[in-house]
This record gives sequence, structure tokens and C-alpha cells, in this order.
Amino acid sequence: MNAGARLIVGIVGLILIIVGIFSAMLYMNFIDVAGTALQGFAGQEEAALVGLVLLVLGLILVGTSLRGVSSGEGGKQQSIALYNQNGEINISFQAVENMALRVSREIHGIRDTSTKVKYTDEGLTIVLKVKVLPDMEIPPLSSDLQQKVKEYVEEKTGTPVNEVRITVENIVVDHMVTKQRS
Repeated sequence: MNAGARLIVGIVGLILIIVGIFSAMLYMNFIDVAGTALQGFAGQEEAALVGLVLLVLGLILVGTSLRGVSSGEGGKQQSIALYNQNGEINISFQAVENMALRVSREIHGIRDTSTKVKYTDEGLTIVLKVKVLPDMEIPPLSSDLQQKVKEYVEEKTGTPVNEVRITVENIVVDHMVTKQRS
């Protein structure tokens, strides 16, 4: 659920809570409604029942609106929420990071990859920090990695990947390559 929808659901939930409390107070005669259209509901069990139902619905809606907000990283989104005819599917950013790691391990010349996933309105941004083997051409290697990560994550999650950022942190000497040269 995006932030706008979450806000609307939260506001509706708060309104239902307020109306539910009002109905309960009406049932308990805490509010003087003599001479108003509501005087017929004062002390009635129906008012208590309506109040209870509205209160519960309001609490559920407020809880739903807050559920998508993670306490980690300042309340930033930590998963992708997808919806289909059967309900909601959440894919954690950690799962997406592991998908990117899997792809990077399959590309010759890439070593020691770390990933970070961010969500924007345009789609996912995947940030990869990699170490590459010496004698590798970095631009085509990076471009290949970007394309494969983007395609794989989009295929597996059904979510658009807006950008795959690559940072080459270092050039590493692979011990296996060194032993073969000896």
C-alpha cells in the first residue's frame, strides 16, 4: 500500500473510532442528546453494538495503515507489496538483494558483491558494490551485470526495476587465477 492510500485508510479508521466511541457514550447516556434526532438511540443496545463494531473496524483500519511502515531505517519501506485476486504478497528487500547477489555470482569476473535495495515511485533501485578481477573490462562487465540483475528481478518479482547502480569498489586478485599462472 502506498503512502497516500495508507494515509486515507488511517484517517477513515480514526473517524470510525471516534464515531464508535460516540455511539458507546450515547448508549451509556454520557452525552445529553435530548431534543435532537439522536435522543431515540440514547440507552439503546443497538447504539452500543454499532459503537463496538465501528470501534473494532476503526482499529483494524488504523492497524492496517500502520502495518506497512517498518520501524527500521526511520520507517522506510522494507518490502514490496503486490496485490492479486487472492490477496497481498510481500517480498522483502532482503529477498531482492539475494536475487541480485545470485545473478552477480554467475558473471565471470565479479567477486565480493554487496547489495542494497531502495524503493522509489518509479520502481526499485538496486545498488551493487562489487569487486572485480584484474584485466576485466569494467564498463561492459558492469553493463552486463546491470542488465542481468534488472531482468532477473523484474521477472521474479513482477516489479519494475528503475535503476541498477554499480560501484566497483576494488580490483581483487583471485587466488585460483594466481595459482593457475604459477
